[in-house]
Amino acid sequence: MEKVSFSMTFLFVLFIITTCVSMSNIPAVEGGEIKLNVPCATTATCEQKSSCPGERMVLRCVNNFCQCNW
Repeated sequence: MEKVSFSMTFLFVLFIITTCVSMSNIPAVEGGEIKLNVPCATTATCEQKSSCPGERMVLRCVNNFCQCNW
């Protein structure tokens, strides 16, 4: 019985650790950016050449490259 409880405890701790690590990789809800490797002169150029993966993202031209902001 001791071995069963030890292995169950070990698996539970391992589950908690992997859950915490995977949650830390999720981008923040407040906002962020995805830099696209698409050169641009204006935001209109970005809208013609590229698009953002999310529906609430805004496509902009920043430092001569397209960028998605949310």
